[in-house]
Amino acid sequence: MAEWARSAMYVARYHYVSEGGDLELSRDLLETVAASNSEDADSAADLVKRVKGAIGRNEEVEGESVKEELSVEM
Repeated sequence: MAEWARSAMYVARYHYVSEGGDLELSRDLLETVAASNSEDADSAADLVKRVKGAIGRNEEVEGESVKEELSVEM
């Protein structure tokens, strides 16, 4: 499990810091590691909070874009 958790953390960090990375995948991996008994569980719990914040910010930006598109179409 320890090797899988480290690999999952690596993949999750990659998607978190990459432009256009898959934040949903990152969140899912981190939540799995955080819920485990792995030595990386605490780090995963901290990082999942940041990823969730980034997801929230992306949703706000996308929502504003949709509002702008709708106002232009009207």
